[in-house]
Amino acid sequence: MCLTQRIRLFTACVIAAILFASMLMPPNVAAPPTVQTPLVGLDKWFHVIGYTALAFALSSALEPVNRQRLLQTWSSTSVYGAVLEFLQRGLPYRVFSLGDIAANATGAAMGICVWHVVVVFRRYRST
Repeated sequence: MCLTQRIRLFTACVIAAILFASMLMPPNVAAPPTVQTPLVGLDKWFHVIGYTALAFALSSALEPVNRQRLLQTWSSTSVYGAVLEFLQRGLPYRVFSLGDIAANATGAAMGICVWHVVVVFRRYRST
């Protein structure tokens, strides 16, 4: 594994650690403000953004990528989000939500799509 891939993998680990901490901290420290956006609450957007970043970083770290690896990246990122959400069930100061699990999986899919667009753009520019 080259240095660039190690740095990218380290970045993905840092993002995963930040998500872990933010999803399991007491709400007075980690809770987003209760703002309602047009379709869903602001907390769902935070989930989407966080898991977009994680899936993008993992996809980038695992280059070269094929369809199977992209599916593995999406599923592992989504499962990680679901596990953290289930861990919240045992915490009196956190709330389990299927909507958060869906937002995590959506973010993971978006991260892979954004990564794919970046790769296609890089290839287009290099030709």
